[in-house]
Amino acid sequence: MKKLSLILVLIFVFNCSQRTGKTNANIEITSNSVIPAVKTTPAVISLPPQTKLNSSANAPQMPKQVFRYVSKIKRLQKRGIEMQSLRDKNDSQSTERCGELMKKYQTAARDLGEKSENLPGPYSTYLGLAAIRLETCVTCGSDAKESCEMVDEDLSDMNKRENK
Repeated sequence: MKKLSLILVLIFVFNCSQRTGKTNANIEITSNSVIPAVKTTPAVISLPPQTKLNSSANAPQMPKQVFRYVSKIKRLQKRGIEMQSLRDKNDSQSTERCGELMKKYQTAARDLGEKSENLPGPYSTYLGLAAIRLETCVTCGSDAKESCEMVDEDLSDMNKRENK
């Protein structure tokens, strides 16, 4: 009978946590607790936090247009990060190759910056800023690596705002 009571309490706690949205529940069962026809001894039951499959399950969905735009930014950012090996070398061949990639990728970054103006709401602001930093990320300059990192910060700021 004690096992059945414990199972009923756990089911009750689980259902309450689902309704309230609280994912970590502590229950104290004392001898004064009301469980029909069963008297229990004091005990504390802790349920582990539930794991969400999608941390933004209750957040508004990002429009497909914005999702595609973010994917393009991330791809170009990856190219800028990959250019670091060329930036680190001081030979003429690496410098020449870095310059070629810089021209190609900066054109793409500028294009993304212009297109960001057509994005809905605050996405335009955050992704426009990310595109500006992306232009520096894909250069051969010494500040390129820092700009690549700042692109991640801009995207993170946008996600925080979206999940509020």
